[in-house]
Amino acid sequence: LSIGSNTDYIRIPMTPISASKLATALHFVLPTAKMCDDIYQRATFKLAPRPLTHDREKMESFRDHNDIIEEQFKTEQKLQSAPVSSHPLTAGIKKDIIYTNRLSEKPDIVAIYGWHQLSGIPIQPVTIVHKSTYVDYSHGVRPIKETMLVDGKEMKVVDVLSDNILCKLLSDEGPITNKVSFYNQ
Repeated sequence: LSIGSNTDYIRIPMTPISASKLATALHFVLPTAKMCDDIYQRATFKLAPRPLTHDREKMESFRDHNDIIEEQFKTEQKLQSAPVSSHPLTAGIKKDIIYTNRLSEKPDIVAIYGWHQLSGIPIQPVTIVHKSTYVDYSHGVRPIKETMLVDGKEMKVVDVLSDNILCKLLSDEGPITNKVSFYNQ
């Protein structure tokens, strides 16, 4: 997610609590690790991760990393002869805050996954080591529409995730059991 206009913006990392509140207000959900992998495989633009090593939690790092991504995006647009105004599905730029059953292992945590390398292998396996108040430049929020089509029928993603059979469409860990929110609101 970013803040600003279509021509002047910055990608802003946020805590899972803020992401969850925003998801509720704007009618989207956060992805699972499987969804992140599927998105990466289908992305038009796959940008190489560019980790920063200092001041990971400072606004200057948020800005610097945003500038790195924008430069990578412009380079990729030139390579693919894509129009500058197009915004194709892009992956590899951030770790995603995700939904996972692992959130039930500890109270007050964030689950992070991804930041796929060009090989398709994520830098960050599913991790729950940080408290829910932690955020750094590498965290991203990828909004996912809260409904999807399953055999031509519109369903809520949370209902698909909680179904013993259908969950396989979106989850590699079986049903995701908490239908309301994985993060304290």
